[in-house]
Amino acid sequence: MKQLLFILSIFLTAGCTGSKDKPVKTDLLSTLPQYVRYEKSSDAFCIAAAGKATTLCVSPSDWEGVIRAAGDLANDIRNVSGTTPQLTQSDSPTPQSIIIGTIGHSPLIDQLIAEGKLDVSAVEGQWESFF
Repeated sequence: MKQLLFILSIFLTAGCTGSKDKPVKTDLLSTLPQYVRYEKSSDAFCIAAAGKATTLCVSPSDWEGVIRAAGDLANDIRNVSGTTPQLTQSDSPTPQSIIIGTIGHSPLIDQLIAEGKLDVSAVEGQWESFF
């Protein structure tokens, strides 16, 4: 989450100094992998475009700090794109939503793991990890 927020903050900073006619090239700002793209791609997930943003979904039974962080992410997306995503507290996400949760505290995350739809081996047991 910190890396995502860091990347979004770099994008925000770069966006404040760039031309309004075209986006700032963020690939020159860091050696970190670049997650923000301006072109459509069949293998990409669109967070916000054309005045619409994807829904963020977090379980109401997750940690209070995780729910707050989901709200912070919604604000970051609004700051970057100008569009506020809907933030739902539910264990049933809408299609094409961003799912935010904690292993062992989000019934939705735990269900996806149990069904073999989510492999968490890369982040299990780590602090503030994501994939």
